[in-house]
Amino acid sequence: MRYTLLSLGIVLLTSCQKDAPPPVPAFAGRWHGETSATLSYTALDGTYIGRTADYGPQLNLVVTADSLLFYDPRTNAKFANSESYARQGNTLTLGSRRSAFIDELADHRLVIRYPGHPANLPYLEYEYGFSR
Repeated sequence: MRYTLLSLGIVLLTSCQKDAPPPVPAFAGRWHGETSATLSYTALDGTYIGRTADYGPQLNLVVTADSLLFYDPRTNAKFANSESYARQGNTLTLGSRRSAFIDELADHRLVIRYPGHPANLPYLEYEYGFSR
């Protein structure tokens, strides 16, 4: 009887445990370009104007622990604009002292946005979507 109550208590305790949070998707790896677009904003107050049509895949991306390596999706030639980065949450600080933002990161989807630099002028942001 004593062991039955102990077993029942263990079963109840383990069944009440909360599920572990889902694992964070990996940022590092090979990503295939899917979409690229330009987002437009007004000069006056930075109001979003609209999104251009999708240009299609403009580049493929390989993310290492400290570098973003860009490749032409047609020839697989490495682009010269590959650069180092540091990541803090969804913000990427690029080697050229620019910033980029991870707008979406899932197991098979990545969206990176490069912000414009408003200075009382209309400005653009560039958005690239990838899959793997």
